[in-house]
Amino acid sequence: WPGLLQVQSVGSPLSDGVRDRIERLLKVRIYENYGLSEVGIVASRCPYGQYHWHPEHCYVEVLNNDDELCASGEIGRVVITVLSNLVMPLIRYETDDRVLAEDSCDCGMTLPVLGKIIGRHSALEQIDPKALEAANILRRALEKLPLKFEKSLLQYQIHQHMESGFELRLVLTNTLTTDFEGYIQSVWSCSGFDQDVLKISQVEDIPRVVNH
Repeated sequence: WPGLLQVQSVGSPLSDGVRDRIERLLKVRIYENYGLSEVGIVASRCPYGQYHWHPEHCYVEVLNNDDELCASGEIGRVVITVLSNLVMPLIRYETDDRVLAEDSCDCGMTLPVLGKIIGRHSALEQIDPKALEAANILRRALEKLPLKFEKSLLQYQIHQHMESGFELRLVLTNTLTTDFEGYIQSVWSCSGFDQDVLKISQVEDIPRVVNH
């Protein structure tokens, strides 16, 4: 990619594995912001991986279920007071987002730290924590594949059926090999679920999901 200096990601936060893979393949750094359509840019990610929020624009609190500030290392909900919108003030606005609270960063910036973005609470609260961790085990393994498998993987999707367990859908450049399938099954053995609970399917395409 001659001439490409940097990449700006927009929308959902990238996982560490996806970010590392893109930066490794494109040989450029990815810049990420955290924002809301009703607020604008709230925070920017520094080279050390932390998000720093902008106090001239908003005031951010990370609160627990008792409405108290979270200590460093705790997961809490993001509550924002907007300081720069005089037309429609938002005071202690519940974003429904969850972050891992941090109180410092080694990057040297003096901007306050927001921490790692976890995601929308409403999208995660209905998921069994055991099932979520099993899916995360698969996701982390697929994002850090051995080189002999990495080049063949174009897309993947982890789907949990209501009654029949999990399905891992793969879009590959070639036919799924027994080595690749064996690697996935070995990773799945750490999930706490039986081997037959996971079905591995090679598909032609994975349609994008439209959020309403």
